Amino acid sequence: MPLGRLGLAYSVDRQKLEAIENDMGFRILMTDRHDWATSDIIRRYHGQSNIEHVFKNVKNPYHLALKPQFHWTDQKIIVHNFICVLGYQLAALVWRQARRALQFRGNLDTLLDTLNDIRLATILEKASARGRPKATYRLEEMSEEETRLAETLHLTDLHRDRPQLRGVGVYD
Repeated sequence: MPLGRLGLAYSVDRQKLEAIENDMGFRILMTDRHDWATSDIIRRYHGQSNIEHVFKNVKNPYHLALKPQFHWTDQKIIVHNFICVLGYQLAALVWRQARRALQFRGNLDTLLDTLNDIRLATILEKASARGRPKATYRLEEMSEEETRLAETLHLTDLHRDRPQLRGVGVYD
C-alpha cells in the first residue's frame, strides 16, 4: 500500500457471529442512541413496519391514494395532501374500532372493500296525485359480516337519522 493512502482490513469471526445470532436472532440492530433501553430499540424497530404500512396504504391507487392529484399551486397541493392524510386517519380509526369491537381480522383494504359493498337503495314510489314521487331508502341485502360491521359502526340507521351539520356547507 503506498504511503499517504488509508486502508481498512477486517475479518469476520464466524463462530462469534453464529453465537450472537443464536442468542439474539438473525437481525443485529445497531443504533447511536446509547441512552435507549434494548426494549425501546426493538419496539422502535418493529414500529418502523407500521410506518411503512401507512405509506403503502397511502400509495394504494384503489383506496386513500395521494395520487393522482390534479393541482398545480402549492396551496392546493398542500390542502390535497392534508385531506388525503386526514382520510387515512379516519379510515384507520374505523379499522381500529372494527378490530376491537368485532375482532375484524382483515386489513384496511379488506375493511374498505367490505364497507363499499354496504349500499343504500333509493326506492321511488309514484305519487297517487300530482306531485313529486315519494322516496324511500333501504339498505340492500348484506352478508353476515357486512351486517355485523354495519351494526357495530352504527350504519344501519344512518339513512333514517341523518346527521345535521349546521353552519357547514359550500355557501355558508
